This record gives sequence, structure tokens and C-alpha cells, in this order.
Amino acid sequence: MSFLGEIKRRKVFKVAAVYAVVAWLAIQIIATVEAPLNLPDWVDTLVIVLLAIGFPITLVISWAFNLTPEGLARENGSVVRNSGRQIEYFLIGLLVVAVGWLAYRDISSEETPIEENAAPSVITERKSVAVLPFANRSGDENDAFFVDGIHDDILTQLAKIASLKVVSRTSVMGYRDTTKNMKRIGEELGVATLLEGGVQRAGNAVRINVQLVDTDTDESLWAETYDRELTAENIFAIQREMATSIAVELQATLSVQEVAHLRVLPTQSTTAYDLYARGRYFLNKRTKEGINRALDYFNQAIEEDPNYASAYAGVASIYVLMGHELYSWSRPEDAYPKAQAAARKALELDDSLAEAHSVLAEVLLRYDWDFVAADREHQLAIALNPNYATGHQWYSHYLLPMGRDEESLAHSLRALELDPLNLIINLHLGWHYFYVGENELAIEQLRQTLELNPTFVVANLFLGQVYEQEMRLEEAIGQFERAVDLSGRTPVHLAALAHAYGISGRQEDAETLLEELLSGEQYVPSYEIAVIYAGLDRQDEALTWLERAYEKKDSSWIVDVALDPRFQQLHSAPRFQSLKRRLGLP
Repeated sequence: MSFLGEIKRRKVFKVAAVYAVVAWLAIQIIATVEAPLNLPDWVDTLVIVLLAIGFPITLVISWAFNLTPEGLARENGSVVRNSGRQIEYFLIGLLVVAVGWLAYRDISSEETPIEENAAPSVITERKSVAVLPFANRSGDENDAFFVDGIHDDILTQLAKIASLKVVSRTSVMGYRDTTKNMKRIGEELGVATLLEGGVQRAGNAVRINVQLVDTDTDESLWAETYDRELTAENIFAIQREMATSIAVELQATLSVQEVAHLRVLPTQSTTAYDLYARGRYFLNKRTKEGINRALDYFNQAIEEDPNYASAYAGVASIYVLMGHELYSWSRPEDAYPKAQAAARKALELDDSLAEAHSVLAEVLLRYDWDFVAADREHQLAIALNPNYATGHQWYSHYLLPMGRDEESLAHSLRALELDPLNLIINLHLGWHYFYVGENELAIEQLRQTLELNPTFVVANLFLGQVYEQEMRLEEAIGQFERAVDLSGRTPVHLAALAHAYGISGRQEDAETLLEELLSGEQYVPSYEIAVIYAGLDRQDEALTWLERAYEKKDSSWIVDVALDPRFQQLHSAPRFQSLKRRLGLP
């Protein structure tokens, strides 16, 4: 008999199958209970090593004994015990248990689907938390960067837990030094619990004290003080322990993947971590000066630790902002390739970074026009961090040009639920309503956005565009003129004003602004020149500049060209249809 036949005769394959199922179940169960029971990190590693050692031993035993219908027998034929059929039944039972366990894990870790056209829930989710800005208790203003960095990281760790609703940073930062009570803050943010605390750094030590408060009763649900030596490893260990304890307190289910992501050690360099924290602080300001300082800090962090994936993700976020039409701080052909390179490097080092996946998706959409790959990266980002409000917002923006209006609205609403005070996300919902022709809803939403910040220039821009479509031209021009003043006469706002001048009969004013943009030294996207020519009803020139935007890749908004109502009169032109085909738009 052949060797393979002998293996089959001795039932080695059957024993191997039993062992594999038992091993798989053991690993799954350990991974699930490890976090809630606060078992040491090495427990799952020990189990895997022991199972690996036991596998060849089990196969040797199965070779030495025969599994027969009468029972387990030695090679000399003596029956050890009547277990042949029982082992077969045992294998079947294990398979049933495995299937049941897998189904349970899928159900327990599944993200709650977003209902189409659903408004943000007015009922507070019990498994929900907002992390209020931490107090700097060291007395040193230079530690503000470090304290905000700790706050940012804990938010990020919690946000990765799919069964929790976690309010984003932008919305909670407005509550620094607030005098509002917990109940009111909870109602405003739509959460059942608040995490508050403080950080004190002194020499080579750090103390972090936190408490989780029920917003209904104002009672402390959980509190802890962490006193550790100031090392990067200890900082991330504290964040992991804190996120795990909060999840357990709120009875949130941690999937195996989420447990693994919580264990990632981003850097072992305290210096690199401090530089990265400073970079995040300035990036969050969203000003030209701020992002330039942030870029410098991120690059210093990378010099300190070339394997710091989060620092590369920070660089990628900066370059994708710099290349965006609204800012025009850099030409897309200069900014987007750098954003893509940094995002891919970040993902090469750590493919669990939702931020890097989202940035890569934006570049694939706005610069490479690879819509399939962009869709994939957006979905990966949201799967890795279901509470990433910006990820939902960017995915919503992607979906609209693809003709997937209802999905786009659902993600836009989800973003607003996760970050209700974020100006950009509030604006985005108004933008969505405008581009699908719901002008009344758009006006209402954009006005609400301006109530949050009357000087938010982009809200003035889009509100002016809605008024323009409603032929409320004087109101539109008023909004555009305000946007021009607030922005310091940037190309996007000048082009919008010139378009409104053109369609209202103020041809000379429109052409004056056109000349200003064409003769100036600042970077002007070709798309914006096309906008002005469309307002002057010079269709051939508008099409020429749109084609130039495509050929030069100098406009991040070219993928929205079919949605932009200012180009509606061009839609029937063969050149316009050809441009859509070249872009790959539906």
C-alpha cells in the first residue's frame, strides 16, 4: 500500500481535521474573552504556541493507533476502547459548534447598517461616548500638545470599536473649559456617557486620571488613575487599557480584529510621539500656516522613527488638503502624488490606518480617476473605523458623482451624527442637497452651518450658489462678495462671483474678474476659468477650459463637473459627453 493510502487507512487526516477545528475554536474563544477578562497580552500567543506544538504530536499518535469502527486500536489489533463512532460524532459536533460560533461572531461584531434617508437619531444610543478635552494638569503650557495628543489617540482607539458610537474630535473640542452640565452636553452630542479627565507630565513620569460619567444621572460609571513611567510603550498601553475598560463598562463587543488593532504599537520613540502630537495639533487648525507647521512636525517625527505609520498618514492628509480646490494652496499635480506616496507608505507599515485609506481614496478619485479603487479604499476606511466621520463624509462625496444618491445621503447623515458640530460636515450635507436639486433643504442646512460660524467662507460660497440656481441673484451676489472678502480673493470665490455677474447681465464686472485671474501670479485651476466663461455664455471657451482641467489635472473638482449646475447648458454638447467618458463618469 502507498504511503498516502496508509495515512488514509490510519485515519490521520480525520484526526488532523478534528485537531484543526478544536485549535481554531480555542483561538477564537481566547481572543474574545481576553479583553473583557483583562488577560495579559501573551495569553493568546501561548495558546497558539501550545497548539502548534501539539499538532505533530497528535499526528504521531494517530499514526501509532488505528481508528476502527470497533474503537481505537493499536497496530497489533488490540482495541483500546470503543471510540471509533464516538470520535466521528465528536468531529461532526465540533463542526456544528464552529459554524455556530462563527455565526455568533458575525452577528455580534456586525456594524449597524445605515438606513437610507435616515435622519440622525433623536434617541441617545446607550453604547455611546464623547471624550471631552483633557485638562493639562502639569502647569506647563508646552505640555498642551502632549495632552491633546493623548486625547486624540484615545478618541481614535475608541472609534475603532464598531459597536460603540464615538463623537468625533471637532465636536467635543468646543466643550473645553465648559460650564455646561453633563446632561446638557450629552443631549447636544447625542451620547449616553462622557469621558473626562486630565494629564500630568512630570519628568519621566505621566499620570492620567479619567472617569466615565452617565449623562442622565451624572454618576461616575468607572474611574481610573494611571501612573506610569513616560515611555511610548506605556502611553499606548494606557490607551489600550482605557479603551478596553470603557468598552466592557458599556457592554460593547470587541471583535478579534478590533482587539488586534488595539494592540498595535505605533512607535517606541517618545520623541517621535511628541512631534506627531504637535503635528496633529496644528493640522487640526486647518489654516495655511497651521498645516505648514504640522508638515514640519510630521517630517521630524518620521526622521526620529522612519517606521511611524501615523506620521506618514499625517503627511498624506496635509497634501490632500493642499491640493483641494477650496484651498488651492498647491497645484494638484504637486500635492496629490505626494499625498498618495505618503498614504501608501503609511499602509505599508500599518494597513489598519483608516485615515491613510481615506486619503488614498481621495487621491484615487480626484487625481487618478480610478473610481473602483477609490470605492474599495473608502469602504476599507469605514470598516476599520466605523466612527470616522470624515471617512463617511468623503465617501458620501464620492458616491454622488457615481449616481448613488441615497447611499451618499446616508453616509452624509451618519457623518453629521458622529460629528454634529463639525463645520465641514454640516456644509457637506448642504452641498449634497444642492447637487441633488433639493434647494430648500440646502438653504436651511447652509444657514444652520452659518449659525455655527457666520464667517465660515465656504458656507457663504455654497449658499450663494443655491440662491443663484433659485434666480435670487442679488442675494447670491451678496453671499459671493462676502466670500471673496473673507477668503482674501481666492480663485474659487472670485470665479463664483464672476459667474453670478455674468448671468445677471453684469458682463463688464465678470470680465474684470476674469482678467484678474488670468493675469495674476497665483495658481488658478482651469475649472474656475471655465465657470466664468459658462456665466458669460461663451460655451466653446468654457468647454476648452474644462478639457484643459482634464488634460493638466489641475482641478480637484473636475469629477463633479456633471453635477455642477453651472455647466448644465453644456451637457448636450458632444465635447462635454466626450469629457465625461474620458473621466470615466457614469
